Amino acid sequence: MKMHRTCLLFCLAGHLYFPFKTTNNMSISPTIGSGLAGAAALNILHEVLRRSTTDAPRMDWLGKEVLAKSLKSVNIDPPKGTNMDIASLAGDILGNGGYYTIIGMGDPETAPLRGLLVGAAAGAGAILIPKYTGLNEKATNKNLANQALTIGLYALGGLAAGLAAMWIGRHKKSGQVQKALK
Repeated sequence: MKMHRTCLLFCLAGHLYFPFKTTNNMSISPTIGSGLAGAAALNILHEVLRRSTTDAPRMDWLGKEVLAKSLKSVNIDPPKGTNMDIASLAGDILGNGGYYTIIGMGDPETAPLRGLLVGAAAGAGAILIPKYTGLNEKATNKNLANQALTIGLYALGGLAAGLAAMWIGRHKKSGQVQKALK
Protein backbone atom coordinates (compact mmCIF):
# COMPACT_ATOMS: atom_id res chain seq x y z
CA MET A 1 0.00 0.00 0.00
CA LYS A 2 2.85 2.39 0.79
CA MET A 3 4.30 1.83 -2.68
CA HIS A 4 0.97 2.70 -4.35
CA ARG A 5 0.65 5.88 -2.27
CA THR A 6 4.22 6.89 -3.06
CA CYS A 7 3.73 6.26 -6.80
CA LEU A 8 0.44 8.12 -6.77
CA LEU A 9 1.94 11.16 -5.04
CA PHE A 10 4.98 11.14 -7.32
CA CYS A 11 2.82 10.88 -10.44
CA LEU A 12 0.41 13.60 -9.38
CA ALA A 13 3.31 15.91 -8.52
CA GLY A 14 4.73 15.28 -11.99
CA HIS A 15 1.57 16.63 -13.60
CA LEU A 16 2.65 20.15 -12.73
CA TYR A 17 5.05 19.89 -15.67
CA PHE A 18 2.44 18.82 -18.25
CA PRO A 19 -0.64 21.02 -17.85
CA PHE A 20 -2.78 22.42 -20.65
CA LYS A 21 -5.85 24.65 -20.60
CA THR A 22 -9.26 23.86 -21.94
CA THR A 23 -11.34 26.57 -23.54
CA ASN A 24 -12.97 27.34 -20.20
CA ASN A 25 -9.56 27.73 -18.48
CA MET A 26 -9.79 24.52 -16.46
CA SER A 27 -6.31 23.06 -16.09
CA ILE A 28 -6.22 19.41 -17.12
CA SER A 29 -3.21 17.17 -17.36
CA PRO A 30 -3.07 14.77 -20.29
CA THR A 31 -1.10 12.33 -18.18
CA ILE A 32 -4.01 11.97 -15.77
CA GLY A 33 -6.38 11.20 -18.61
CA SER A 34 -4.08 8.60 -20.14
CA GLY A 35 -3.43 7.04 -16.73
CA LEU A 36 -7.14 6.74 -16.03
CA ALA A 37 -7.71 5.26 -19.50
CA GLY A 38 -5.14 2.58 -18.71
CA ALA A 39 -6.65 1.87 -15.30
CA ALA A 40 -10.14 1.61 -16.77
CA ALA A 41 -8.91 -0.77 -19.48
CA LEU A 42 -7.10 -2.89 -16.89
CA ASN A 43 -10.18 -3.18 -14.68
CA ILE A 44 -12.56 -3.92 -17.56
CA LEU A 45 -10.23 -6.57 -19.01
CA HIS A 46 -9.73 -8.08 -15.55
CA GLU A 47 -13.47 -8.35 -15.01
CA VAL A 48 -14.02 -10.01 -18.40
CA LEU A 49 -11.15 -12.42 -17.80
CA ARG A 50 -12.26 -13.16 -14.25
CA ARG A 51 -15.64 -14.27 -15.57
CA SER A 52 -14.08 -16.32 -18.39
CA THR A 53 -11.39 -18.49 -16.81
CA THR A 54 -10.43 -19.94 -13.46
CA ASP A 55 -6.80 -19.01 -14.19
CA ALA A 56 -7.59 -15.29 -14.16
CA PRO A 57 -5.64 -13.26 -11.61
CA ARG A 58 -7.79 -12.15 -8.71
CA MET A 59 -6.63 -8.58 -8.30
CA ASP A 60 -10.04 -7.82 -6.80
CA TRP A 61 -9.14 -10.11 -3.87
CA LEU A 62 -5.81 -8.34 -3.39
CA GLY A 63 -7.45 -4.91 -3.53
CA LYS A 64 -9.97 -5.86 -0.86
CA GLU A 65 -7.26 -7.46 1.28
CA VAL A 66 -5.02 -4.37 1.07
CA LEU A 67 -7.94 -2.07 1.87
CA ALA A 68 -9.09 -4.15 4.85
CA LYS A 69 -5.57 -4.50 6.30
CA SER A 70 -4.83 -0.80 5.79
CA LEU A 71 -8.03 0.32 7.51
CA LYS A 72 -7.59 -2.16 10.37
CA SER A 73 -4.03 -0.88 10.92
CA VAL A 74 -5.51 2.53 11.83
CA ASN A 75 -8.39 1.03 13.87
CA ILE A 76 -11.09 1.59 11.25
CA ASP A 77 -13.56 -1.17 10.45
CA PRO A 78 -13.39 -1.97 6.74
CA PRO A 79 -16.58 -1.76 4.70
CA LYS A 80 -18.46 -4.94 3.90
CA GLY A 81 -20.28 -6.32 0.85
CA THR A 82 -21.03 -3.91 -1.96
CA ASN A 83 -19.40 -1.01 -0.10
CA MET A 84 -16.14 -2.98 0.04
CA ASP A 85 -16.42 -3.76 -3.69
CA ILE A 86 -16.94 -0.08 -4.54
CA ALA A 87 -14.16 1.15 -2.23
CA SER A 88 -11.75 -1.45 -3.58
CA LEU A 89 -12.58 -0.61 -7.21
CA ALA A 90 -12.09 3.10 -6.48
CA GLY A 91 -8.71 2.31 -4.92
CA ASP A 92 -7.76 0.20 -7.94
CA ILE A 93 -8.70 2.95 -10.39
CA LEU A 94 -6.87 5.65 -8.42
CA GLY A 95 -3.80 3.53 -7.64
CA ASN A 96 -3.38 2.06 -11.11
CA GLY A 97 -4.36 5.35 -12.76
CA GLY A 98 -1.71 7.14 -10.71
CA TYR A 99 0.89 4.53 -11.62
CA TYR A 100 -0.02 4.58 -15.32
CA THR A 101 0.35 8.38 -15.49
CA ILE A 102 4.10 7.77 -15.68
CA ILE A 103 3.49 6.52 -19.22
CA GLY A 104 2.22 9.94 -20.37
CA MET A 105 5.39 11.69 -19.21
CA GLY A 106 7.75 11.89 -22.14
CA ASP A 107 7.56 11.71 -25.90
CA PRO A 108 3.95 10.88 -26.87
CA GLU A 109 5.11 8.88 -29.90
CA THR A 110 6.95 6.37 -27.70
CA ALA A 111 4.18 6.18 -25.09
CA PRO A 112 2.67 2.87 -26.34
CA LEU A 113 5.99 1.03 -26.02
CA ARG A 114 6.62 2.72 -22.67
CA GLY A 115 3.12 1.64 -21.65
CA LEU A 116 3.76 -2.01 -22.49
CA LEU A 117 7.01 -1.99 -20.51
CA VAL A 118 5.65 -0.10 -17.51
CA GLY A 119 2.55 -2.29 -17.52
CA ALA A 120 4.55 -5.52 -17.71
CA ALA A 121 6.68 -4.29 -14.79
CA ALA A 122 3.50 -3.65 -12.80
CA GLY A 123 2.31 -7.16 -13.62
CA ALA A 124 5.60 -8.64 -12.44
CA GLY A 125 5.27 -6.59 -9.27
CA ALA A 126 1.74 -7.89 -8.76
CA ILE A 127 3.15 -11.42 -8.85
CA LEU A 128 6.18 -10.79 -6.62
CA ILE A 129 5.03 -8.26 -4.03
CA PRO A 130 2.24 -10.25 -2.28
CA LYS A 131 4.75 -12.84 -1.05
CA TYR A 132 6.78 -10.18 0.76
CA THR A 133 3.84 -8.20 2.12
CA GLY A 134 1.76 -10.99 3.62
CA LEU A 135 -0.96 -10.82 0.98
CA ASN A 136 -2.68 -13.77 -0.72
CA GLU A 137 -0.08 -15.04 -3.20
CA LYS A 138 -2.55 -17.28 -5.03
CA ALA A 139 -4.38 -14.26 -6.40
CA THR A 140 -1.56 -13.68 -8.91
CA ASN A 141 0.80 -16.60 -8.42
CA LYS A 142 -1.44 -19.70 -8.60
CA ASN A 143 0.15 -21.22 -11.72
CA LEU A 144 2.02 -20.23 -14.87
CA ALA A 145 -1.17 -19.30 -16.76
CA ASN A 146 -2.24 -17.09 -13.85
CA GLN A 147 1.15 -15.36 -13.84
CA ALA A 148 1.13 -14.83 -17.62
CA LEU A 149 -2.39 -13.40 -17.48
CA THR A 150 -1.37 -11.05 -14.64
CA ILE A 151 1.55 -9.65 -16.62
CA GLY A 152 -0.56 -9.52 -19.78
CA LEU A 153 -3.41 -7.62 -18.14
CA TYR A 154 -1.13 -4.97 -16.71
CA ALA A 155 0.78 -4.71 -20.01
CA LEU A 156 -2.50 -4.19 -21.89
CA GLY A 157 -3.55 -1.55 -19.35
CA GLY A 158 -0.21 0.15 -19.92
CA LEU A 159 -0.66 -0.07 -23.69
CA ALA A 160 -4.10 1.56 -23.38
CA ALA A 161 -2.55 4.37 -21.32
CA GLY A 162 0.23 4.73 -23.90
CA LEU A 163 -2.19 4.89 -26.82
CA ALA A 164 -4.26 7.49 -24.98
CA ALA A 165 -1.12 9.54 -24.25
CA MET A 166 -0.07 9.33 -27.90
CA TRP A 167 -3.54 10.43 -29.07
CA ILE A 168 -3.54 13.33 -26.62
CA GLY A 169 -0.01 14.33 -27.64
CA ARG A 170 -0.89 14.31 -31.33
CA HIS A 171 -4.10 16.26 -30.91
CA LYS A 172 -3.20 18.65 -28.12
CA LYS A 173 -1.73 21.35 -30.35
CA SER A 174 -4.60 21.33 -32.81
CA GLY A 175 -7.17 21.91 -30.11
CA GLN A 176 -8.92 18.60 -30.79
CA VAL A 177 -8.38 17.44 -27.21
CA GLN A 178 -10.22 20.45 -25.86
CA LYS A 179 -13.06 19.88 -28.37
CA ALA A 180 -13.31 16.20 -27.37
CA LEU A 181 -13.53 17.12 -23.70
CA LYS A 182 -16.55 19.39 -24.23
